[in-house]
Amino acid sequence: PPNTCLVWDRGPAGDFVYGALATADDVTRETRYREFRAFDRQCRREGVLLCKLMFVTDRDAVAKTLGKRLAHKRIVMDLREWLD
Repeated sequence: PPNTCLVWDRGPAGDFVYGALATADDVTRETRYREFRAFDRQCRREGVLLCKLMFVTDRDAVAKTLGKRLAHKRIVMDLREWLD
């Protein structure tokens, strides 16, 4: 179909942090990463959009999560400046 969307309850990044892949050996993690990249490329070729839904149940928890993400982004930007 011309407009297709695939929705996951937790994306691959979450699986690497919170799921079984968090404690998997490096070979398994690298294999799963390559599998996801191949899947992602296939979806792009076929025009499938990957989506992440976020259901807000606790505003404070969401604020903490978003705050951490913004802080990480800022740290990375600073590191790039310092290392250049």
